[in-house]
Amino acid sequence: MSHSPDNRIDPGILNEAAHWLLRVQEGRMNAEQQARFARWHSQSSEHQRAWRRAERLLDKIGSMPAGLAGPTLRRADSHSGASRRALLRSAAALLALAPAGWLAWQARPWFERLNADYVAGIGEQLEATLDDGTRITLNTDTVLDVAYTAGQRLLTLKQGEIYISTAPDTQQPPRPFRVRTDHGSMQALGTRFIVRQHEDHTLLAVYEGAVRITPADAGPGAAVTLQAGQQASFTRQHVGPLSGTSEASSAWRNGLLMADAMSLPQWVAELSRYSQDTIEFAPGLRQLKLSGAFPVHDIDLALQMLAQTYQLNLRRNGRRVYIGR
Repeated sequence: MSHSPDNRIDPGILNEAAHWLLRVQEGRMNAEQQARFARWHSQSSEHQRAWRRAERLLDKIGSMPAGLAGPTLRRADSHSGASRRALLRSAAALLALAPAGWLAWQARPWFERLNADYVAGIGEQLEATLDDGTRITLNTDTVLDVAYTAGQRLLTLKQGEIYISTAPDTQQPPRPFRVRTDHGSMQALGTRFIVRQHEDHTLLAVYEGAVRITPADAGPGAAVTLQAGQQASFTRQHVGPLSGTSEASSAWRNGLLMADAMSLPQWVAELSRYSQDTIEFAPGLRQLKLSGAFPVHDIDLALQMLAQTYQLNLRRNGRRVYIGR
């Protein structure tokens, strides 16, 4: 994926994508128009990126801010031709906003997802191979941008968690491979590692090779290099103590949440990353310690395993689950 670091797409191409989005979704394309669309789509990687953005926009219409989407976009149960055309024209207008308009909305979570290169929704995991052969796996609720330029290979983790297995660079001289989060940057030195961004810190776990951490607001001498088998959390100011990696931190790649004397509140917080359900528990269970392996892609099964193992009671009301004695 070779494009500019700011991830902007030519507004003219965005306008063309908006036109084709309307045509395709209205289902009124004859054979000649379909051929024209195919030629437009294959014209360049920039056209393909614009079309991916258009498709994501349609998927995300339901989550747009009400003030922006307007009453038409909120009428999901309306199937009239007029409503559908109005909805799509609204979506096309948003898609074709000038770059300044795009940037003005970037702080909004829905826009960040729409405009990202890779997105894994809640409960999803996404695997991909980048242009240089680097393999990545996005965990649940993760947003990632990729920018390969002449000077570096940069991944920007906007939220969530990612597993990375780097490949040797195909260009000479080799470009550095970096991962950036809100709290700083990491440079990989031929390695396999996991990065998870929390609200107030980033966690790095290294499984092969080495990774150098540079906190965002620290001086040049504050960089710390982690070797295979080490992990650490870091803020914008400093890197915390180093500790050993554990199987638990990478178990999500096998669809599991590994608990070893984990408190129930922490277990609920971890499991909730993979579900739209709201999970609550009785205050008296706050000190309960859990151990075991729980499936993250079958929340009901994980809850049943919890209840049976620790003699607990589950009550479900729609998307809300209550754990009690």
